[in-house]
Amino acid sequence: MKQTFTFRAQAALDLRRREYTARRRALATAQWELQAAQQQLTAAMHTVAEARREAGAAMQRVLDAEALRWHQLWIGRLERARTAYESAVAEKQAVLSQVAAACETARQRVEAMERLKEKAWITWREAARLHEQREFDALATMRHVHAARQLA
Repeated sequence: MKQTFTFRAQAALDLRRREYTARRRALATAQWELQAAQQQLTAAMHTVAEARREAGAAMQRVLDAEALRWHQLWIGRLERARTAYESAVAEKQAVLSQVAAACETARQRVEAMERLKEKAWITWREAARLHEQREFDALATMRHVHAARQLA
């Protein structure tokens, strides 16, 4: 009866593969969130620049104090929003680096288990080869003994 190879730690390997898959999914999500935050920041920066241009153009015309104050408050609000987006981008970058490190650790753990499985497979295959060789040697010995007895 031919034996088949079974890796005793297969459940642990499967668990580590699922963990790695989950970490890759989390990494992709973190990258997407960072990209979205960067796009919001870029849009906010363009909005602030446009607001400053509009305020400059408005100052060229005759304005009352109330309109000037409105432009100042509007630009201030836009700058606070831009600052908030900058903070969000920095936060997302920090999260991304943490998730990337966790993903790398999970990948290393999977690779370590896969190397262990490969070594176990090589060991099992070598043991099976040696067992088969011993059986062939025993059969050859029996044939030789049988032939020698036939001649005697």
